[in-house]
Order: sequence, then C-alpha cells, then structure tokens
Amino acid sequence: MIWLPNISYDINKKFIGPIAKANNLSDIPGFNDVNKLGSGKKIVDRLTNLIAIFERKRT
Repeated sequence: MIWLPNISYDINKKFIGPIAKANNLSDIPGFNDVNKLGSGKKIVDRLTNLIAIFERKRT
C-alpha cells in the first residue's frame, strides 16, 4: 500500500470538486472530515480501501 497523507484533500480537490462544479452542486461530501473518518493513518487506510473498490477489475 502506498502512503498518501493528503489523500482526503486530493479526493475533495481533484475528484469530488470537479464533479460537483460540473453538476452545479453546492452540498458535497467532505472526505477530509476527521470526525467522521478519523485522522492520520486511519483516514488514509479508509480512503485507500474505498478507492481500491473502484479500481478492482470486474471479471
């Protein structure tokens, strides 16, 4: 597993933000919320696992 300490920021800025902007959405989920997702290694692991779900190839 690759350690990405800014993964929550990157998800918000690089993925969710452009999708929200393209669809004129103002209320978007925050993947940088330590109260909901934890902090440090915990949040990185959770978000990395979430991304891995979408990266899996369908057979």
